[in-house]
Amino acid sequence: MFVKVIFLLLAVIFAKIEWIYGDDRSLCIYMTCQYNALASNQKPVRACEECRLNNTRFCGEISRKIYCFHKIPNFCQQLSNEAKRSVEQVHQFCYLPDNQYLLRTPIVEKSENDTAINFAIPRFFEDKEYEEYDFSNLTLFIKHDAKTKEDCESKFFNIHYISSPPSCLITIPVPLPRFDSNSENDPFYYDDQTDMSIEFSRDLLKTLSNSNVSTWYSVQAIRNLPHGKAILKFGLPLFSYRKDIVL
Repeated sequence: MFVKVIFLLLAVIFAKIEWIYGDDRSLCIYMTCQYNALASNQKPVRACEECRLNNTRFCGEISRKIYCFHKIPNFCQQLSNEAKRSVEQVHQFCYLPDNQYLLRTPIVEKSENDTAINFAIPRFFEDKEYEEYDFSNLTLFIKHDAKTKEDCESKFFNIHYISSPPSCLITIPVPLPRFDSNSENDPFYYDDQTDMSIEFSRDLLKTLSNSNVSTWYSVQAIRNLPHGKAILKFGLPLFSYRKDIVL
């Protein structure tokens, strides 16, 4: 999916991204279960990290003690934040993702005449390990050297100035094919099956000569896990490996 950024259209295309976490976008959810059935034959641990090291997928906080679970018992029922205030036997279960959940490195290419730079995000959502995930809020980050704070001023980008070392951090929301739009809700939708890419004029990045540029991306992932007749949704932010280049 190719998004070509043209100077005169940048102010319209790019908007400030805000991360919103609701009940279904957390690594932990609240459930109601019988305490005796949960804690029987279980030994508490000191922290959820012990559960991860023991290759268990969930940890649960039950009566101020932490237990490890390979799966959440089917007799536990999920609660909303509002319902948990009026229900007894409320316990918190947290999903423990693998530490190596890092997305593929972005691709950076210069044009032949060195007047433009293309930043591409691989189609990570098609990888087999993410078949049970939904995604939203895909964001590209570009960080480059700066002399002064004024180098980070722009009418077209959402840019943050970093004082030490002096640098600019650009954040750009990127449309996600299949998730942000698809042929079912947009009759004009078309996915050309290419990587999600954004092309900049070299002049738009106020980089110094031989400037260090780093780029990476993040996305909000929702892991959908069957639970009896229901689906439990655990949210976690995922990040890519960083790509460093010199411009």
